[in-house]
Amino acid sequence: MIQPQILVLLVMGGVLLVSASMQGGCATTLDRASVGTAKAETALATHFDNVFRDGNVYFAGQPTRRGIEELDARGVTTIVNLRRPEELESLGFDEPERIKQCGMTYVTIPLTPKTFSREDVDRFAGVLAGTPGPVAVHCGSSNRVGGLWAAYLAVHRGYALDEAIRLGRAAGMRGDSMVRAVRRVAGEAGDG
Repeated sequence: MIQPQILVLLVMGGVLLVSASMQGGCATTLDRASVGTAKAETALATHFDNVFRDGNVYFAGQPTRRGIEELDARGVTTIVNLRRPEELESLGFDEPERIKQCGMTYVTIPLTPKTFSREDVDRFAGVLAGTPGPVAVHCGSSNRVGGLWAAYLAVHRGYALDEAIRLGRAAGMRGDSMVRAVRRVAGEAGDG
């Protein structure tokens, strides 16, 4: 039996749910003890541009067609893409359609460091809370994925901002502009 996992793949694009058959189970929840420091997931490395794992959560850059199939084989039920639609034009395959063919749900939360918002973090939290089974989140390189993860930990899980940023870096965040965006968005958390 496959244990529930959260696989986080962030790709740009508006939030879009593509219907797919869902495997049984209940919504995935994360407790504070389940979050550690993401480690490289070498078994999947040939099918992604960067891939990290933190317990049940996988963070990745752009998956190949085979990478999507590997996620399906690992029991992933939902893939979240943080890339903008125009970033997907040169993939060589239709990512949303391939995900649907594999029986998974496709969600887009397109973001850049400049456009990153509290709404993006809240949408992501909703996906994690409402998805039965594993979730994968990807962007192009895992930079935005790590940023979203850091902001999620700070805003929705109560992590101190510097610790959340450390964990976001372990999940792939590298760019200074993404770190600034996380600080801006997490700073908005007390405003709402």
